[in-house]
Amino acid sequence: MTETISLPMHACPHPRRILVIRLRQLGDTLLATPLLRQLRRLYPAAEIDVLCQPQNEAILRHNPNIDRRIILPAGAGVRRFLEVAAGLRQQKYDWVLDSQAMPKTAVLTRLSGAARRVPLRSRPLRNRLFYTHAIDDAQAPLEYAGRQNLRLTLDPRVDLDDLALDFPIGPESEAVADRFARRYLAGPTAAIFVVASTPERQWPLERFAELADRLADSGLRPLLLYGPGQEGAARSVADRMRRQALVDYPQLGFAELRGVLARCDLFIGNDGGPHHVATAAGVPSVTLFRINPVRWSPPARPHQRFVASTDVASPHEACGLFTPEPFESIPVDAVWRQIERSLSAPALRVA
Repeated sequence: MTETISLPMHACPHPRRILVIRLRQLGDTLLATPLLRQLRRLYPAAEIDVLCQPQNEAILRHNPNIDRRIILPAGAGVRRFLEVAAGLRQQKYDWVLDSQAMPKTAVLTRLSGAARRVPLRSRPLRNRLFYTHAIDDAQAPLEYAGRQNLRLTLDPRVDLDDLALDFPIGPESEAVADRFARRYLAGPTAAIFVVASTPERQWPLERFAELADRLADSGLRPLLLYGPGQEGAARSVADRMRRQALVDYPQLGFAELRGVLARCDLFIGNDGGPHHVATAAGVPSVTLFRINPVRWSPPARPHQRFVASTDVASPHEACGLFTPEPFESIPVDAVWRQIERSLSAPALRVA
C-alpha cells in the first residue's frame, strides 16, 4: 500500500521553478533521485534544477528529471560562494528543497529568496532563521533515507514507496563498461568493496579474503573494488586469498562502476557509495553495517540485504540480519547465509 502524508492541499501550490540542493556525497546524491522523479511526476510543467558539486555531478548528468545542474565549486571561497548565491536569487525559485540542511546549504537556501524553503532535518533555531517549512523527521533514524527525501515535497500525493535510485549513464560510460566486461568478466562475478571511508566501518580484510575464497569455490570470480588511493587494501585481501581474485584493472569512474556492477552477479561490501550504486543497478547485494542499516538499506528488497552488528528497536522493512557480535567480529558464515538468500530471491535488474 502506498503511504501518504496527511497535509492539507493548500500546502501544495504548483511551483514554476524548483531547486533541490544536494552537495558532495555520492551515495546521498543517489538517495535524492526518488525525490527528483516524484517532483517531475507531481509538477510536470515545473523547471527542476539541482545545485551540486563536481564530486557528485556525474550521478545527475543524464537524469531525465532535471532541467539544469548548477555547480558550486569544491572549496569555493566566500566570494565565489556569494556569487553562486546571487545567481540562485536571480533565478527566482518558488521552492528550494535542502536535502542536506547543513550550515552552508541553509545559508544558500535562505539567500535564494524562495517563498518555500524546506530542510531535510528539523533544527528549531535554524528553521526559524533559514527556512519557511519543516518536515516531520521524528522517524528519520529508522526510515530509509530515500523515503525521507520524498517528504521534502510536503505533498500528500507523493508516492513514498517510489524508492528506486536513478543513475542513468551515458554511451561513453556504457562503452567502457562493455569493454571491461568483455576483458575481465568472463563468467559469473561477485564484486566486493573491501574498503571503507572510516576505519570503524571497515570489516576486517582477512574476513573479506575468506569470504572471497568461498565465493570463488562456489563459481563466482571475485572482483575486488577500490577507488583512488584504496588499491592497497584490495591487494591486501588478494594476498590473503588462496584463490585468484581480479584486482589488476583500469580505475573506474563512478559512472563506469555503475555500468560494471550492472554486469555483475553479486555485490558485497562495506557501507559506502558503491553499495548505493549496486542498489541503483538492481544487482543482488549484501552490505555490512556497523550502525543504522535501516536508514541506508532499501525496504522490501529480498535480493538486496544487510548484515549489521547493532539492532534497532522499531519495526522496519529492510531485509537482512542483526548479529550479536561486534561489527569487526561478524562471522563469515553470517554473511554467507545472507548471500544465499540474496541470490535465491527474485531480482529486478535495471538497464
